[in-house]
Amino acid sequence: MITVTITSNAAEVAEQMRQFPEQMLTNIGVALVNTNAETVGRIQQERLTGTGPRPFPPDEGRLRLITGTYRQRLIWEQEAEISGGTVSTMITAGVAYAAPQEFGFYGTVQVPEYIRRVKSRNVYITDAPMKYIASPLLASGVSLSAIEMDELGLGEWRTGRKRRRLARRGLGRVRAHTMRMALPARAPIRHGIEDQIPRYREAVSEAILAAWNGGRP
Repeated sequence: MITVTITSNAAEVAEQMRQFPEQMLTNIGVALVNTNAETVGRIQQERLTGTGPRPFPPDEGRLRLITGTYRQRLIWEQEAEISGGTVSTMITAGVAYAAPQEFGFYGTVQVPEYIRRVKSRNVYITDAPMKYIASPLLASGVSLSAIEMDELGLGEWRTGRKRRRLARRGLGRVRAHTMRMALPARAPIRHGIEDQIPRYREAVSEAILAAWNGGRP
C-alpha cells in the first residue's frame, strides 16, 4: 500500500472544496431572500400605486391603487427552500384576485345576488315653503319676526318657489347570475422581478464568491 500525505495547505483547500457546494446553496438562498425584500418594495412603490379613472394597458404591468389591500399583503418568504441543487424562494400576495391579475383569466364566473341603487326608482317630494312678505310701507330698520309682522298686519304670507327634494333612494335587487370575464394578465410581480434581474445576478454572484472564500454574503 502506498500512502500519499498532502500538505496542510492542500488539505485546507480540499476541505474548502468539500464544503463549498453546501455553503454556496445556503448563501444563494440568503441572497435571493434579501433581494426579494428589495423587489417587493419596488413593486409596491412602482407597480401597485397607479392612479386614474381607467385600468392601465396590460403591457405596462401596473395596477391602480384602490383599497391598498394588494399592496399591503404583498410579501416574500423569509427562508429559501433548498432541494438537491435547487434553491427556491417565493413572492406572494394574500388576496384572491392576485392570481388573475398576474396570469390573466378568461372564463365564466358566478356573481352572487346583490342590491344596487336605481336612480329611476328614487322618490322625490315637491313642496313650496311659505314666505312672509313685509309691506313696502314698513319703515326700514325695523326688526320684527314674521309672526310679529303678521300679528300687526304689516305684510302677507305667500307661497315660495317650488323645490324638489330626494326623500328615498331607489334600490333594486339583482339576482345571482353567471357572466363571462376577460381579464388580461398585467403581471405586476413578474414585471417587478424582471426589473430586478441585474440585482439578482449581482447578489447571486456575490453569494458564490463569499462561499468560495469560506464566508456568508
